[in-house]
Amino acid sequence: MKKVLIVSQYFCHEEDGKIIFPGGTERYAYGISKELRKIYKIKILTFTNNKNLQKIKKINGMDIKYVYVKSNKINHILRDFYSFKEVNKELAKKYDFVHIIGCGYHFAAGAALACIANKTKTAYTAELASYHENKNFFSNFLDSIITNKILNKINLIISPSEETKDMLKKELNEKLIKVLPNFIEKTFYIKNKKIKNSLIFVGRFEPKQKGIWTLLEAMKLCVKKIPSLKLIMCGDTDNLKVKNEILKRIKNYGLEKNIKLPGKVNEKELKHYFSISQVFVIPSNYEALSIAFVEALSARLPTISSNIKSFLEVTDYGKYGIHFKKDDAADLSEKICKIMKNESMIKEYSELSNKRYKKYLLKNTIKDLKKEYAKILD
Repeated sequence: MKKVLIVSQYFCHEEDGKIIFPGGTERYAYGISKELRKIYKIKILTFTNNKNLQKIKKINGMDIKYVYVKSNKINHILRDFYSFKEVNKELAKKYDFVHIIGCGYHFAAGAALACIANKTKTAYTAELASYHENKNFFSNFLDSIITNKILNKINLIISPSEETKDMLKKELNEKLIKVLPNFIEKTFYIKNKKIKNSLIFVGRFEPKQKGIWTLLEAMKLCVKKIPSLKLIMCGDTDNLKVKNEILKRIKNYGLEKNIKLPGKVNEKELKHYFSISQVFVIPSNYEALSIAFVEALSARLPTISSNIKSFLEVTDYGKYGIHFKKDDAADLSEKICKIMKNESMIKEYSELSNKRYKKYLLKNTIKDLKKEYAKILD
């Protein structure tokens, strides 16, 4: 049986016997690890700022190593060094294949360099594209002379969406890039009584990427028309400054009674929050392909999302969901108020979501992923 090392920037963890998924990268890495272990000997190498996770050696029967890296600006800059160092050390155990998964472009390059140095075949799933326009001059210069050259030497680059591919191919060899959508394993639907005028957001509290400020601004506008409007925000951040700013804005906007913050949730809790909510909202400014979006579709929730290309792909350009102008709180507010005042519209989009999610089931993606692995390994 061939040995495969999954190197994931983030991974899920267990708390009180329950598996916690802080974000989509964790779900993706866990899902493919669980499926691939049926045909390969799998080990997971991942990074964490939680010292306690270092003690864990297995998760759901899979071998895992959590590498502790303190969360600070210096370590963020040095993330490619840490990924190179740890992957290089692990590859002394001789693996046939390495699959790198992450949002961080430089994290991936560090891990890829270790694979190249050890002459190990490698794939990289880019959970978030490099996004040239969102980087400073030095970062772009570094990518052009080092990062891109490293990633162009691996065997396969997996893009979760056409939008991500469009971004990646500006800097990387298009021949290496294959679009394989993110996925869910099963439906998140459970029948329950809905809270009237209720929204749900799921994701990391990263304001720039996830559009958190736009969402809060839209809520401030919405409650003027629908005072009973509720928003459940499932997720969290390790950045105390961001967390305090979110709490400050909620208070300043007078939204303490309208917004619930349950923090990071496990799958059972997420299903519950989906089941009591009427509409899913995701205002991201850029995204590869949100797994939370697909989970919401499977929970039969109507969706309101920003009009970025990856979200337009998910809804087939508005056929299966509602879109608003990216970073436009007034437009988002208008879309929320419109659907909340129209029960038949909620029902219509709920039925459309139930049809659409099936495109993103794990069985479809994993079938194609196994074919790609076979091409490289055989």
